[in-house]
Amino acid sequence: NFSSMILNCLLTITTSLTRIQSVQGLNKQIIESQKLASSHKETNTDEIYSISTHNLSISFKNGETIYFPDIHIERGEKVLLSGDSGTGKSTLFKLILNKLQPTNGQVIFENKYGKEVSPDYAEIGYIPQDGKLFPTSIINNIIMFNNKLKKLVKKAVENNDLSKDIASMPNGLETEIDLDTNNFSGGQKQKIILARNEIHNFSIILADEATSAIDSKSSYRILKNLVSSNKTVIVVAHNLTPAIEKLFSRKISLVNNKR
Repeated sequence: NFSSMILNCLLTITTSLTRIQSVQGLNKQIIESQKLASSHKETNTDEIYSISTHNLSISFKNGETIYFPDIHIERGEKVLLSGDSGTGKSTLFKLILNKLQPTNGQVIFENKYGKEVSPDYAEIGYIPQDGKLFPTSIINNIIMFNNKLKKLVKKAVENNDLSKDIASMPNGLETEIDLDTNNFSGGQKQKIILARNEIHNFSIILADEATSAIDSKSSYRILKNLVSSNKTVIVVAHNLTPAIEKLFSRKISLVNNKR
């Protein structure tokens, strides 16, 4: 019994150390990203008044090529990006964010004078389909260890329909996220990631199926809040209710244009 107790304690300590190390690594990445962002003084995402694509296409190793229509999005627009599976919606976001390089064509960012500018991609809010949570508290996942943002957490939680979820948890915002037991639902995870995105106040937001695991009523409230700001918002989604679609200023549909 004594040996078993010692082994259990060692296992607990090892697991805890692993989680601490993973958070420390994340914190280091955040600090390095902040340093990198501050070094790009010639870029300013607030100066971006339009995003456009021109003759954009990308080829993959399997020989498949996706061709995109020319798109022009003005500052402050609320755009719904739709299309069947495989039309390149997520790929387009990655091209805009410079995570992928196009085979042909380009993505152009311009200021209010029509002059091309280089964005600071770290200042563009991106919510991917498989957003990540980290093995720490809910509040740390929202503020990303920036204690100066704590005063904004309550509003971000309310705006993303997370208040009831938090109230049902014994430790509230201090509830730990356990990646091993997966103690949060898909919808709760998405709400936490949406709150994280809001609290960092990006002027441009790209959301890829950001409410796919959230019920339609909550999705409506969350997206209504998102599009009520003066931010440039581009959302990838499908099977939305007519009421949700009406929240957007216009809809861009991608078609299956592969060769």
